[in-house]
Amino acid sequence: MNSKIIACLLTALCAISTTVIFAACDGNACKHTFEDKWSFDRTNHWHAATCEHIYEKKDNGAHSYDGDVCSVCGFDKNWTMGLEYSKTEGGGYTVRGIGEATLQDGKLVIPSTHLGEPVDTISIYAFTENTDIKSVKIPASIKKTCHSAFLKCFNLESVIFEGDEMEFEASAFSNCEKLEEVILPDGVTELPDHLFYGCSSLNKMSIGGKVNYIGNHALTHCLALNEIQFRGTLAQWNAVEKDESWFYSSEDIVVICTDGRVTE
Repeated sequence: MNSKIIACLLTALCAISTTVIFAACDGNACKHTFEDKWSFDRTNHWHAATCEHIYEKKDNGAHSYDGDVCSVCGFDKNWTMGLEYSKTEGGGYTVRGIGEATLQDGKLVIPSTHLGEPVDTISIYAFTENTDIKSVKIPASIKKTCHSAFLKCFNLESVIFEGDEMEFEASAFSNCEKLEEVILPDGVTELPDHLFYGCSSLNKMSIGGKVNYIGNHALTHCLALNEIQFRGTLAQWNAVEKDESWFYSSEDIVVICTDGRVTE
């Protein structure tokens, strides 16, 4: 008797499960809903489901490139995939670290989007002491580089900022001993404490005319730095609030402005 009851129960459960599965997946029985933004990996892009059927995809297809960028979803084939992210207040994403990413020839190209939302911040200590990074490209979507984000990246040689706006926190690029050239975005207003401290190979520096403050040891021990290009007038440079120890070296430094130069 018990065997018959168990057999009947199993049959009933199978029938119910089959009915639920077909009801959930039958296109005539339900209508899937999808995100407007694109999701992507290195090969394809798609619109992800927002209903309970999370494995459903709409408009799934291979990237169609115009140069290096997919003309459909905006994916850039040079982006470093596999970085670690966390949600930012306001809806974007923060890069938190290298995650599972593998760098090609030491190139770190931070994506401008993650899961369809903008990547707007580089976290505190995100890449501290990472000796695999040789170059960094930071997209225009990123507006803030936090404290010690690239501290002691001893093999970092170049940094490219694609946007005009950026807020730096202290020591963001401190002790990057092989960093040679930096062109800061036009919208930068402050060089905080120890920003490029100990970047002993830094020999080219260009600063925008909106800078109004240079902090303690911001450029100290930049031993190869003999001149700064300031993209503003002499009057604007003289108006910049500078900490007493903003630049410390055995040599003077020449600041070249749009209408003249001054030796500090």
